[in-house]
Amino acid sequence: MADRPTLRQLQLLRARIGVMNQHDPQTWHVQLTVRFESKQRFAAFDGKGDTMAGSMTTDIPVTDYWIFERSLRSAASSQWRVAARLPPPIPS
Repeated sequence: MADRPTLRQLQLLRARIGVMNQHDPQTWHVQLTVRFESKQRFAAFDGKGDTMAGSMTTDIPVTDYWIFERSLRSAASSQWRVAARLPPPIPS
């Protein structure tokens, strides 16, 4: 990443609670869909270290959509994890 997004630059698109069994709180979880924009550099190199594609000096604007998930159970092992990285929406 050439330009890391700050927390203030993140956009919360969706928050939801999933319940597999409404009578068992151990099965409840929360998901957050977050959009963030950054500037990144991409390059591919051959075995000699020569650049084959991309550039390590050119910043490319990238918009990412990630889903973070966490169980709502009270166990200490319940941590946030990346559940998915979504493809960007198709322009209409």
